[in-house]
Amino acid sequence: MTRRLFLVLALMALAAATFLTQGTQPSPGVGIIQGTVVREGTSDPIPEVQITVLGRGGMNLQTAQTLINEVNSGVLRVPPEMLQQAQETVRGGQQPTAVSDSAGQFIIRNVPAGRQIIQAQLEGYFGPGVNGNYPSLIQTPVTVKANETVTAKVSLLPGGTISGRVLDSTGKLMSDATVEVLRPSYQNGVTSWVAYSIKSTDDRGEYRLYRLPPGEYYLGVSPRLRSLPNAPASTLTEIPVWTYYPGTTDANAASVVDLKAGDELGGINIQLRSAIAAKISGRVISSIPAGSLVGARGQARPPAGFVTLVPRERKGIDRSTSSDSATANPSDSTYEITNVAPGIYDLIARFPIETLTGWGPGNAPGFATNPWAFGKATVEVRGANVDNVDIVIHKGTDIKGQLVIDGKPSAANVRITLQPDDAATNANDGPTSNTFSFISNYAAPIAEDGSFSLPLIPEGHYRFQVGLTAAPLNPARGAQTAAAAAANLPALPQNAYVADIRQGGVSVYDNGLTVGAQVNPIDILINTSPGSLEGIVSTADKKPIAVGTTVVLVPAENRRQNPALYKTGRTDQQGHFSVAGISPGSYTAFAWEFVPSGAWQNAGFLAKYAGRGTPVIIEAGAKATANVTLIEK
Repeated sequence: MTRRLFLVLALMALAAATFLTQGTQPSPGVGIIQGTVVREGTSDPIPEVQITVLGRGGMNLQTAQTLINEVNSGVLRVPPEMLQQAQETVRGGQQPTAVSDSAGQFIIRNVPAGRQIIQAQLEGYFGPGVNGNYPSLIQTPVTVKANETVTAKVSLLPGGTISGRVLDSTGKLMSDATVEVLRPSYQNGVTSWVAYSIKSTDDRGEYRLYRLPPGEYYLGVSPRLRSLPNAPASTLTEIPVWTYYPGTTDANAASVVDLKAGDELGGINIQLRSAIAAKISGRVISSIPAGSLVGARGQARPPAGFVTLVPRERKGIDRSTSSDSATANPSDSTYEITNVAPGIYDLIARFPIETLTGWGPGNAPGFATNPWAFGKATVEVRGANVDNVDIVIHKGTDIKGQLVIDGKPSAANVRITLQPDDAATNANDGPTSNTFSFISNYAAPIAEDGSFSLPLIPEGHYRFQVGLTAAPLNPARGAQTAAAAAANLPALPQNAYVADIRQGGVSVYDNGLTVGAQVNPIDILINTSPGSLEGIVSTADKKPIAVGTTVVLVPAENRRQNPALYKTGRTDQQGHFSVAGISPGSYTAFAWEFVPSGAWQNAGFLAKYAGRGTPVIIEAGAKATANVTLIEK
């Protein structure tokens, strides 16, 4: 599925939600929309705001036309009413628009009567926050009556500015340093940093990041790495390294910058840190027959392994430097990576092997014409050279298993994938990251007796991901056959849940699976008697809460490393929530006014709220209840 299609689906969901709150047919005739755009919480006007009437479904012309094209090509199926809305939008041609004047006022004539949506947009302005996110496109519903004028008020928040200077480790102003505005992102409990905005310092070492929505940010600085000469083996080089504001290399010690609407925060100065860089060297060792490689003149040449260095901690945006990787010498298989800053890294080596014998570009073993085999080593650099780090290439290991449903080996139309639980998919080396990403999307075909197999999995640490309602769809050759076979398998009941995943009778559900030279068979246990939870979220002083407040069910502390055990729900207008399909056990229910997605899986984040959740016991086939107090920002 393409990114465009994902975008269409997301907009369809928004359009569907809008459609459910309005009548199915517009009233005849046209009316007028007039209104004012002001700064949130004030009467201050905002000029030059673009106002567009999107129509009943909240779709702009591009989205409507894309939806129609996807429906006509058979890719999408949508309710007839939604398709009608898209067709009306396209038939209407240019959508009515206006621009607010110096008094913040606008007027739009000849607007079709009925439920309409107007959209406001101005660079550097945002809508009110929803769970910490501030939209740059602000949509407001308006009911237009024939031959009448309706008044609308649009409130926007101005963006803010962060500025300061960057100094090098000696205190001198530093030009051409890259400053990034960061927000933490959470995946399976691990924090990574997402760059929201990026600027370079000028010749005076100054930076200015502007038009930022309100929120809590972190700042990071990366020096403009220049070519560093390879030093003799006995010499260590001091290099500038990634630094968080106000001047630390430790993400846990970074200071938050709290930016309010319209803030001009100056003097946010950052002093870059330096560290002793080191060299990592060793050999790439492989006993696997290599694939045939042909040089530019058509002559066979000896294959060489390729090694990429992947940091365990993700800092800011992905970046690549000359010292991130190395090609092993074909004559003696040695490699060397220089100018490595202190940290913990994975060294991932790939080696070309014979056609059809391993994973390759977009194909599984048995189909790949240019496959790779992989090896991995973990290394810690602490200001000294690290030598003799050998990386052994392995062909990979077949992971065999069976579905067990309510205690009986059975087949079902489910999607079983194996997700790399380390840094492999984050490698700056394209063939390495692409191959591991492909492996993570490969769904194991399931036989009629419930058995399955994932072929030639490279060594590493993985987690099973079991989709209980989705048929396997593999992007590799043979995917159509696997999908067709899955379609003939029975569907699971809607109340099915993963009870455990065992290897040789030992649970690997919480801690994941280590793949080495040999892996014992896997049993995926599916049960059909889950527990459920419902309850009410309220504030400490019984104030109303926002619709859609996030409620999270967090497992017992000794099981919090398992991302599959966390369950979420949303509140309705009365603060009521419900969560179904819960694996029996002990949990704590939390409700936050604002919480980043997935943050509840992070131990450091949860530690801030110890004792503020509601303990809950979930039993098989039973419904539990809980009253949860909202954690306000």
